[in-house]
Amino acid sequence: TPDKPNPPVEPNTPDKPNPPVEPNTPDKPNPPVEPNTPDKPNPPDKPNPPDEPEFKLGDVDGDGKVSAKDSMLIQRYTIKLKQLDDKQLKAADVNGDGKVTNKDALAILRFTIGYKIDGLS
Repeated sequence: TPDKPNPPVEPNTPDKPNPPVEPNTPDKPNPPVEPNTPDKPNPPDKPNPPDEPEFKLGDVDGDGKVSAKDSMLIQRYTIKLKQLDDKQLKAADVNGDGKVTNKDALAILRFTIGYKIDGLS
C-alpha cells in the first residue's frame, strides 16, 4: 500500500552470503526429458474446440434457427437476386439433391408450419 513501503532488502555480505545452489552431479543428474514421438506428440498450445457441425441444414442465414427467412433467401437465390456462399449453399440443399431450388425453400416453409421434414430440426 502507499502508506506502507516495502521493507528494505538486506544485501549479501561475507557474513550473510547467498544460499548455495546445488549443482547437477553424476549422482544427482537432471531428470530425463522424454522425446516427442508420433504416439506422444507435443501437447497442443490450446485445446481443440469441440466438434461442431459446419452448418445446420435449413439454416441458410446462420442464426441457429430454421425459419421462413431461410426460405426467402433460397427463393432470392433461385431468381439470382442473392448470392449464397458455400456454407449457405450446403445448408440450403434441404432435400439433398445437390441443387438449391424452390423445392428446398418449400420444404423449409413446410417445416416452419409443423410438417416433419427429414434432416430438419
